[in-house]
Amino acid sequence: MRVHVQSVDGCRVGVITPIGTAIVTWVGAAPGVEHDCEVELEIAGAVPWERIKDAGPTGTPTLRRRPDGLVSLRGRVDDIDEDLVLRLWLGATSLLIDSVGEPPLGVVGRFVDIVVDDVTLFPVDY
Repeated sequence: MRVHVQSVDGCRVGVITPIGTAIVTWVGAAPGVEHDCEVELEIAGAVPWERIKDAGPTGTPTLRRRPDGLVSLRGRVDDIDEDLVLRLWLGATSLLIDSVGEPPLGVVGRFVDIVVDDVTLFPVDY
């Protein structure tokens, strides 16, 4: 995913993405402010299904920082494998998320809202 760096405070970086804005954790050399770069997204740890809410059959992928400091993601569940790893479609990119618990029936192909403590970005050099 291509992001635009809006602010840098140590490893906390404010980014503008094609699907929204958030303050995230940056891994690697600190980027410059007003810099554009390609990144991979990661969610640390497993997300319980209680924090993954059905958002319906249609929607728009989003990323945003909530007022409580948590990060909200909205995307389409493209797949859930036997290890409960779900592939979340976020427009031009997908994100693999470990989950815990029993996924609801029929969730594949639907949009979900996921609330997580943080999103980590890793710069990539293509």
